[in-house]
Amino acid sequence: MKQRLKIAFAILHNPEVLLLDEPTSNLDLDGIGVVDDIANEYKKDRILIIATNDAHERSLCSNEINLNAIEH
Repeated sequence: MKQRLKIAFAILHNPEVLLLDEPTSNLDLDGIGVVDDIANEYKKDRILIIATNDAHERSLCSNEINLNAIEH
């Protein structure tokens, strides 16, 4: 329930940039579906950034930056 509330607060004011950190953690299948719907809607005309190690969450984005691959 807490994760769903966090996502609701994140989209409450319809931001131009939505930053989500592991948005589907601790969610059931219905909650994951809600996150998928929100992500798909946001990426149509706004910026969606997801910080994650989860392959499904990464698939919601059109571009990926792997911070482990960046050399110092």
